[in-house]
Amino acid sequence: MQKQAPLLAGIVVATFAAGFFSGRASVEQGQTPSAPAAAAPAPAAAAPAFGGMARFSPVPAQAPAAAAAAAPTENVTGAIAEVIQVPNFTYLRLSTASGDQWAAVAAKEGLAVGQQATIVNAMLMENFASKTLNRSFERIWFGELGK
Repeated sequence: MQKQAPLLAGIVVATFAAGFFSGRASVEQGQTPSAPAAAAPAPAAAAPAFGGMARFSPVPAQAPAAAAAAAPTENVTGAIAEVIQVPNFTYLRLSTASGDQWAAVAAKEGLAVGQQATIVNAMLMENFASKTLNRSFERIWFGELGK
């Protein structure tokens, strides 16, 4: 059980932050991004014995995918007030009707201050620490740049 908590936390963090863009399609199909389509999770009851006791899985194997799929998404629209480019992401500070909002999308060149942008399928993360930028965002939306 102790080994599963860090694994579950790692899956959630990877899904919501770094793996959001590449893992989205597999999450929508009910799989975790790291699991191949044909691989079915082993039931907890069939797990091999560990230390003379059967392993106990308190969380169903599908829980991370179900939690990610159930997370509410929104669209965030506003005028671009600031653009920060990093290798894999473009960070945008948007001036919206409800105030400035930070968003991150897959790296996109050609975005300019003053341009209107909509972040679709956006998921809010609070207290997100960007190692690349060496800064934290109190609130940031991760999503896809709309057309």
